[in-house]
Amino acid sequence: MNVEMMLDNTQDPIGDFVNSVCADIIAFTAFHSYEEFVASTSSLNDLSTYPQLQRRAKQIGYKINKVVYRGYHACENLQRYLSNVSYYHMTSLLL
Repeated sequence: MNVEMMLDNTQDPIGDFVNSVCADIIAFTAFHSYEEFVASTSSLNDLSTYPQLQRRAKQIGYKINKVVYRGYHACENLQRYLSNVSYYHMTSLLL
């Protein structure tokens, strides 16, 4: 970590990281259907999935060594809907 670079380039490094991760997640999910997203969540443990995070970290004097994806949680209504959609999709494949 380069403290002088950080002080010169940001007032909120954690905020920069959060915004960069959000942007990378949005970019990742924009190209996947829900089923594809669920099937490819292991990619979210791969540092190459987060190019904006790595770029911003470098700009402010940090180096990101690892990311860990711990899952996702939708609000109750959305989760119920997604569960029903997945159930109906799987049922239609069996028929």
